[in-house]
Amino acid sequence: MKKYKLYIALLLIILAGYLIQPHTPWWSLAPIALIIVLIFQLSPTKSTIAGFLGGFILWGVLALLQDSANQGILSSRIGAMLGGMPGAAVPLFTAVLGGITASLGALVGSLGRNLVASSE
Repeated sequence: MKKYKLYIALLLIILAGYLIQPHTPWWSLAPIALIIVLIFQLSPTKSTIAGFLGGFILWGVLALLQDSANQGILSSRIGAMLGGMPGAAVPLFTAVLGGITASLGALVGSLGRNLVASSE
């Protein structure tokens, strides 16, 4: 079980984010990752990796699905607003933002757990 904690946490971040995020603000991915990392007690490095990959995959897939649903019209317009970014790069940019959001939440959870554990 110890060997697979990273993978299970990664899958749970994706699943919980997919189920909870449509009903909550965009930043709710950070507390989701924080709680999952607290449950699995991952190291700061592993928690950051799980958070980044979970957020990246979740937001990347959702952005690609939305982009393909409107034939890339919206992403090309958003790309133009972001300084001439190609429309195809907007889902990648979205995925990176999701990865950063989740990784920061996961890192705070791991470091917070270590801080509380070291003070006891």
